[in-house]
Amino acid sequence: MMSNEPVLSPLCLSVDPVGRGASVTLTPLPMEDGVAYYRILWEAPEPIIPARVCLRLRLAKTDIVFSWQPNDKFGRHLRPDWWPVTSYARSASGAPLLSLLGKEDQNRCTVALSDGKTPTCLSAGTREENACVILCVTLFTEVISPIERYEVLLRVDRRPLPASRVIADVGAWWRGFYPPAPASPFAFSPMYSTWYSMHQDLSSEAVLRQCRLAKTYGMDTVILDDGWQTGDNNRGYAYCGDWEVYPGKIPDMKALVASLHTLGMKVMLWLAVPYAGFFSRAAKALAGKFLYKDEHQKAYVLDPRYREVRDYLKTTYLSFAKRYDLDGFKLDFIDAFSLSEEAARPAAGREELSLEDAVERLLSDITQALRAEKPDFLIEFRQSYTGPVMQQYGNMLRVSDCPGDALVNRMGTVDLRLVAGPLAVHADPLLWHPEERAEDAALQLAHTLFAVPQISVDLDTLPEEQRAMLAYYLAYQRKNRAILWQAPLSAHGFSNNYTAVTASGQTKDITVLYDRIVWPVCPDRALDLVNASACRGAVLRLDGERTLRWEVRDCCGRRLCQEEKKLSGLVFFDVPVSGFLFLRFPDEEK
Repeated sequence: MMSNEPVLSPLCLSVDPVGRGASVTLTPLPMEDGVAYYRILWEAPEPIIPARVCLRLRLAKTDIVFSWQPNDKFGRHLRPDWWPVTSYARSASGAPLLSLLGKEDQNRCTVALSDGKTPTCLSAGTREENACVILCVTLFTEVISPIERYEVLLRVDRRPLPASRVIADVGAWWRGFYPPAPASPFAFSPMYSTWYSMHQDLSSEAVLRQCRLAKTYGMDTVILDDGWQTGDNNRGYAYCGDWEVYPGKIPDMKALVASLHTLGMKVMLWLAVPYAGFFSRAAKALAGKFLYKDEHQKAYVLDPRYREVRDYLKTTYLSFAKRYDLDGFKLDFIDAFSLSEEAARPAAGREELSLEDAVERLLSDITQALRAEKPDFLIEFRQSYTGPVMQQYGNMLRVSDCPGDALVNRMGTVDLRLVAGPLAVHADPLLWHPEERAEDAALQLAHTLFAVPQISVDLDTLPEEQRAMLAYYLAYQRKNRAILWQAPLSAHGFSNNYTAVTASGQTKDITVLYDRIVWPVCPDRALDLVNASACRGAVLRLDGERTLRWEVRDCCGRRLCQEEKKLSGLVFFDVPVSGFLFLRFPDEEK
C-alpha cells in the first residue's frame, strides 16, 4: 500500500489511504514521445464496493493560468483547491480528461485516464499556502458493483505544445481502447430539427411543410424530436416507454416517412432511452427493474443490468426502425443511468453486476442490431454522454441544449471537435427570432461553423434577408464540409472561451474570429476568414510584402469588394459582422 509521502518528482504524487483492506500500487511506465504513463492497480482480498481513492499531484503554479475539460459550460478559470475545477466521467457521462494551460494556449499539464467507464473525477485547484496547483485523480466517485481488482492507466502530458494538439492526442489515445463507431457520410450534412421550432406540438402537415423548405436549403435529414409519441404537451416523460406513435399528431407514421424519403430526406426519431413513464405499460411490465424513480420527469429509470430491460429496449427500437423504415435515432438521456445506494445492493435476476458494463452492453446490442439492418444508421448522442465509451456507439455527437446561446454552442462544438476524431460533431439546434437582423442571426451559424448545423426555426416565417443568409451559410458549409467538419482544428484563446479557431485543409485554412484580435496570415496558404466578433472589421498581419487578392462578402453572400494589390504589416479589412473575407496569393496560384 502506498503511503501519503510524495513519491515522484517533479509531480510530487501521493495516494490517500484506501482502507477496508484494499491496496493501491502505482507503477511508473516508460515515457512515450515525451508523455509519462503510470499504472494504477487497486486490489482487495475479496469483492467489495470500493471506497473513493484519491491520488494527488502537486505542481508549482508556474504559467498555469486556466483549465480545460470536455464538458465545461461555465468558463475556463482555475479555482482554489477548496472549490476545484472538476471533470467527472463514467460510461454514460463526461470524459476522464483535464488540462492545465498557460499563456498562448500552451499545455502545462494534461492528465487523462484510459478507463472511460468506471466513475472517476479529475480535479485541480490552487493551494493558497504554497501557490501550487493540486491536481487530484479520484477513482470510484459513485457506487459501483463489488470488485476485487481494478487497473487503469494514468497519462500525464507536460509537453509545451499547443493545447489543441495535446487534447487531440488524448482523443487518439482513447480510440486505442475504444474504437469509434463507423463514421456515416449522412451525419456530415445539415439537418432540420423539430425541437425548438415545434417542441411537442408537431404534426405530419407541419413536418412536411418545414421539410419541403428545408430541402431547398440543402438539409438532408430531419430529426423528429419529442412529442410524436404523446398527446401530452406538458414536458416531462410520463408517457415515455411504450414508444407508439400518437395518432392525434401523426396519423400514419409510415406514410410520413415515405413522403420525407420522397423529398430526399432521411428521417431520425427521438427516444428517451432510460425512461418508463408513470403512465406507460412498460412501467408495469418492467416493475421492480428500475434504478430509481424520477419525480421531476414523472418516470422510472430502467435498470439495464436486467436482461429483460435490455431485450425490451433493443426489440422495441429495432421493430420500430424496421416498421417505419427509419434512418436513425436520437437516443436521449443516457446520462440518467446512475446507481443509487439502494440499486447498488444485490438483487435476484440481474444478469450484469456492473451498471457501467450494462449500459455499454445495452448500447452495443441496440446499435449492432440497427446497423445490421442499415449499416449507415444514424445514432445521435448529446453532451454529456459523448466520452470515449459512448463514441463506440454514436456516430453523431451533439452539444447539449443551449437555445439561442451562440457562446455556449461555440464552446461545446469546439470542445467536442478536439476529442471526437472521425465522428460527426453537431451543434445544438440553431434558432433565432424572425425580427433579428440577418447578420445577428448569422452569428448562430458563424459561432458553430466547425460543427454540422441543425436548424430549428420556422422556415415559413423567415424574412427575405434571413432566408438569403441561411441559404448562403449552408451552401458555404456544404461546399467546404471536408475542411470545416473533418480537418484538424487549431483553437486559440482558450481562456476566453476561444477567440479564434482554424480548420486546415490541404491548401486552404478556414478561420473564424470570435473576438477583435490581430490574425497572422499563414504564408502561401489561401484563407477564408469569417468575422464572428460582432464588430465590423478584421485586422490581419502580413510578414513581408506580398501581392494579395481578396474579396469581401456579407452574411447573405453579396460581394462588397474585390481587390488585388501589394500589402504588408498590419492591414484592416472592412468585413461586416458575420461576413466573409476570401484571401488568396495570386503568385502561388500560377
